[in-house]
Amino acid sequence: MASSGTSRVPETVPGDQRCPALGIPRHAESRARSGASARKGGAERREDYLDRRARLLHAGADGRDSACRQTAAVPFAGIAALSVAQACVLVVNVDETPVKVSFTFYPADVAALNRCVVDLRHAGLSVRGGTVVRALIHLTSSTELFAHAVLLAKAYERKDGPRESDYVAGHPTVDLPPDLVKKLDSAVTELAAKEIPANRAFVVRALLRAAPEAGNLAPAVRKYLAAFPPRPRGWAARKARISRAR
Repeated sequence: MASSGTSRVPETVPGDQRCPALGIPRHAESRARSGASARKGGAERREDYLDRRARLLHAGADGRDSACRQTAAVPFAGIAALSVAQACVLVVNVDETPVKVSFTFYPADVAALNRCVVDLRHAGLSVRGGTVVRALIHLTSSTELFAHAVLLAKAYERKDGPRESDYVAGHPTVDLPPDLVKKLDSAVTELAAKEIPANRAFVVRALLRAAPEAGNLAPAVRKYLAAFPPRPRGWAARKARISRAR
């Protein structure tokens, strides 16, 4: 029996772009399935990465895991491939990573540091300010660090008014090995035990102002540079990174 009026459109016709079950466009359904699949794959890759990372940490701790001798890549989305052997090296050397330490310097401190740099360069040593600070901390014993800080604190006590009347000249940041950071912190702790308020910057300022003349400082710094050469910078640093990656 023929029906009159408008005919009813079937739910699915050839070329229809609707999902009859959900009532949403098929391309949206496809995108939803693709997104769910990508999230699942990303979660699996992350679990695999965390599992490998845990094994590397264990291997770096006792050195018995054979994973340290593999060269398979560690895959993880968004992170460049890193071989297991390279990752083990990073884990083992994590305690040797330099720490960036910032100091507050006044004009007297900047002048003392510049004098050391200029004198050492005149002595034939190619040094920067950060290298001089590291060398001075390394070459000075913990007892001498404490003594220099006490002398500076006593000089402040004899002075009327604030400790420093000049403006802050700068906030240099120096890469220090962890053992040198601990050395500064130990001096700060000993000063606090004597009720002398101080911090790392205070100890370094006292050290700079008591730095020896170039005649006595240059030979010691030359030996320090032979044992701890400064890290390459600029193009030299880039070449070193490329050679390590090969």
